[in-house]
Amino acid sequence: MLKQIILIFFYVTTSISFAQVGIGTITPNANAMLDIESLDSGLLINSLSLSSTTSFAPMNAHVEGIIVYNTTTINDVSPGFYYNNGSTWQRILNSVGGDWFITGNTGTNANTNFIGTTDNQAFSFRTDNRLNHTLETNGTLSVFRPNSVHIGENVGSSGNGNVNVFIGSNTAINNGAGDRSTAVGANTYSSNTSGANNNVIGARAMESNTGRDHSIAVGYKSLENANADRNVAVGNYASRSLVNGARNFSLGVFAQNTNVSGNDNTSVGYNSMFSFTSEDFSTAVGANAYFNGSYRNANAIGYNTVVDADNILHLGNTSIVQISGQVNFTTYSDKRIKTNIKEDVVGTEFITQLRPVTYNFDIDKQNEYLKVKESPIYPSKYDIENIEFSGFIAQEIEAAAIKSHYNFNGLSKPEKDQALYMVTYSQFVVPLVKTIKEQQERLKEIKKELQLLKNKK
Repeated sequence: MLKQIILIFFYVTTSISFAQVGIGTITPNANAMLDIESLDSGLLINSLSLSSTTSFAPMNAHVEGIIVYNTTTINDVSPGFYYNNGSTWQRILNSVGGDWFITGNTGTNANTNFIGTTDNQAFSFRTDNRLNHTLETNGTLSVFRPNSVHIGENVGSSGNGNVNVFIGSNTAINNGAGDRSTAVGANTYSSNTSGANNNVIGARAMESNTGRDHSIAVGYKSLENANADRNVAVGNYASRSLVNGARNFSLGVFAQNTNVSGNDNTSVGYNSMFSFTSEDFSTAVGANAYFNGSYRNANAIGYNTVVDADNILHLGNTSIVQISGQVNFTTYSDKRIKTNIKEDVVGTEFITQLRPVTYNFDIDKQNEYLKVKESPIYPSKYDIENIEFSGFIAQEIEAAAIKSHYNFNGLSKPEKDQALYMVTYSQFVVPLVKTIKEQQERLKEIKKELQLLKNKK
């Protein structure tokens, strides 16, 4: 009997020494040193209380390969499985602690569950094992694309432009090689392929630009259809219709709204240059200024101020009662810049035909002729109608000039049937001077005649 027991013990110890150990199985897996099988029990790993991932306590030293279950929450450890790599404890992923799964998570708490770091280190994002984004410890998002920031659905998805900031759905979706630009807003800058140095803010702003540079658009649909260089549009719908005009500046909602191909124009104010379409070198300052028409080098300054011809400057609307300044307007009169000088000014014959009158303005009728955009009534709008003016009737001045064969430049004739005559009263000084000189000559002749009569007596 004793011999049999000794033989059995020898057989078991030999199996343990030179083969796999099976618990709950007589056929342990050949690839495992220990194979535990059970249908109603599990493996209980040793539990202990860690103090931090860097401390080996309560053990005597770090031992590579040891696995434990931590039971405490302190410093940077919490309940869960940890393994030791020889110098620190590393948490083993599990669904009990604060691990974050790529297939989704449940039962999260915004106060305790997060993706990021707990030490003073930046949080990095990689694709294709290339660093793309870094969330710095101060909250700054550093983007490496290269040196560009793209935020939003399909943003900048077609190219590799550098030093760009694109934010918004479909923003700069077709940008290919365009560099050094900023675009913020849904569908903003969406057609651009190679344009550079543009700054665009507002949904659908600069939507049609493909390859033009150095423009600024701020506001919904500002520069929406533009494909030209060096334009600035600030305000919803500002320069919305511009297609190929360049070097224009528009500031205000609907400013230069219908300008298609005009160049070097400036408009400041709501609806300023609203109906302007194609001419160049003009300026409008004030709400509704230059509202109708397209003229070259035409300038309107003031609310509801209109222009109706090329190469003019209009100051103020029809309600203005005074234009003031410390000194008079001064005009160039240097002989060196004058040609075709003649002494053909008509004096007495022209002046004596003029009829000085007093009168009042009807500004509603005036606005109708000028096609001024209707403005709201305000307390002083019609003050000018209470002023009795002294002057001439433009049509009578025209008739006197024709009758005396005088090409008088103090009268501006309308180029269109619905336009108005205008008079420059300072220009009457010249024919008046001529009239005085003629009268002086006549007085000299009269004196001679009187002297002759005296001598006969």
